[in-house]
Amino acid sequence: MAAPHVCGSPKDSRSLGIVGGVRWCPLGANGKGTCSRLGHAWVQRGVRTAGACTLGILAAGAVSSCNTRSAHRVPDAAHGILDEDAFKRMAHALFDAYDRADPDRFAEEVGPAFVLIDDGRADDRGAVIGEIRARRDRHAPNRSRTTKNEKVWMGKSSAVFFGETIEHFLPDGPRIVGDVDGYVTLVWTNDAGLWKVASWQWIQGGLEADRAAWNATYADSLAGRAPTASGRWYNPEPNMFLVEMVRARKPGFALDVAMGQGRNALYLASEGWHVTGIDISDEALREARQAAFERQLQIDVQNVEAATWEFGTARWDLVTFIYAAGCPRPSEGEACGVRIIEKLRRGMKQGGLVVVEGPHKDARPWGFSDGELSTLFKEGFTVMRDEVVDDVSDWGNQAGIRQKLVRFAATRD
Repeated sequence: MAAPHVCGSPKDSRSLGIVGGVRWCPLGANGKGTCSRLGHAWVQRGVRTAGACTLGILAAGAVSSCNTRSAHRVPDAAHGILDEDAFKRMAHALFDAYDRADPDRFAEEVGPAFVLIDDGRADDRGAVIGEIRARRDRHAPNRSRTTKNEKVWMGKSSAVFFGETIEHFLPDGPRIVGDVDGYVTLVWTNDAGLWKVASWQWIQGGLEADRAAWNATYADSLAGRAPTASGRWYNPEPNMFLVEMVRARKPGFALDVAMGQGRNALYLASEGWHVTGIDISDEALREARQAAFERQLQIDVQNVEAATWEFGTARWDLVTFIYAAGCPRPSEGEACGVRIIEKLRRGMKQGGLVVVEGPHKDARPWGFSDGELSTLFKEGFTVMRDEVVDDVSDWGNQAGIRQKLVRFAATRD
């Protein structure tokens, strides 16, 4: 039987989280130990042998047998080795093995019943490893990925990782090239003291996924006159708070952010405003153009994202955010982007009006909290209205039940 092999040193103990300052790795038949580094921490990886292996614990002088399967051992709870960060590193190790076409390393990470669900298509362990092996054998270029917004949920016998990943594909014959945005869910299970990945699920993310969802919403809603499968029924008439706020104002140039099918843009155009509306939904903009044609109104509609679209300089007399998916809250990687308030300050004319209506956070998790908008607009604006009301939402409220809404208006100083 091979003797234990020490990997690491006493000075590594704090960063490694190892009791006694040493990391033990079993030796294989070739006499080489295997301790694999995942990110900035070491996680033990066993070596396949014909029989059992032995772990020597110097501090206690005890000897215990271990299963030869390579995986991440369940730690003593007091040591806390497998915390959230450890599972994130394990997720990155799995991604790395997949992206770099390392079938052996990938096989070590996943369980016997592993399944990859890729946007509705399911492949078992053998199929996925076969695909990885095929990429390795034909020397396909390595992929890479950027991950963000990572979260981990842990239980005694399972753990779940969720995050957004942007995969970067290099030219590889007729296959996809470029960046692909998606959301990944990994599920680990504790198999006799070993953590193995049981499933990897991927769904499309990013702008194209949002566009597809909103296209379906508008296509199914009969221009707002019917509930949709997703429950996003909306009022096809102009927002009454917006109507109230512009009633006494001289028409000028208006920007309708997340305009949808144009209910507010069309109203403003009918009142003499020069209106530009932006949205990511092709279907919504098609409906807006059609309605403008039928009503003989002029509106400029653009299929763009607020996060990347520039508002110009001293251009707008009115900017509206009516149920605009959390806008104008600055947010990295979301609809608004982190520069939204800065772009508003620059893009609005002096005396220009900002009008916002959306759910309160008590009604929707992404809603606005009390005073949040006043804080966002405290520099360069004068707040006219900032109130929380109980009223019927313009969106997602087929039954007409009242809920907490936030209504806000401010003028540019």
